[in-house]
Amino acid sequence: MTFSKPEPGIITEISAQRKFRNRVNVAIDGSFAFGLHMDLVLSEGLSKGVDITSEQIERLMEEDSFLKARDKAFHFIGYRPRSIEEVKTRLSREYYSLETVERVIERLIELGMLDDCKFAREFAEGRLRNRGYGPMRIRQDLRQKGISPQIIEAEISRAFEHTSPEDLAAKAAEKIFRRLSRFSDTHIRKKKLSDYLLRRGFSYDQMHLAFERMEQFVTEKQA
Repeated sequence: MTFSKPEPGIITEISAQRKFRNRVNVAIDGSFAFGLHMDLVLSEGLSKGVDITSEQIERLMEEDSFLKARDKAFHFIGYRPRSIEEVKTRLSREYYSLETVERVIERLIELGMLDDCKFAREFAEGRLRNRGYGPMRIRQDLRQKGISPQIIEAEISRAFEHTSPEDLAAKAAEKIFRRLSRFSDTHIRKKKLSDYLLRRGFSYDQMHLAFERMEQFVTEKQA
């Protein structure tokens, strides 16, 4: 998106915007010129009567774009933790330049508000603890968040350090045991269980072991 560059001149008015309390409207030579973040007005010492040059306007526009992108990022990560790639994608959709987006990312990392290792660790632990997902599902979800393979593998290993995927798959199978035990055909039970566990992120070996355990329950029930 491109906009016409405001002309230099004398600042004749700085007024607060009604919709955004942290922004003001700047008038040059009696006409509206641009909106600006209040922080820039204060840091740059802008006031009525100041003669502003083209170079100053260009620098102010760049800084204003950075501050707007930063505030949008603050708002975006305020709902829940985000990965670096998620924030980049969201800001890029707002048509901010690559340079502006990179500046915002660097600043958020400096503030400790973006950390892919911490994000992946909490994400993996949450998916394991709250949803009982297997390693494959968690790995896939983290890839979609833009997390690097190295971080993914490290944090999945950490998350499953004291949890057996095989036992987790067996517990997941137990949840649908009654529903599947109604089917007399072993192949149907295995197909339905495999599809269910596959969606939850378990490997073939883990699914096979869970099926064997479930079949043992079925045999004991029928005995």
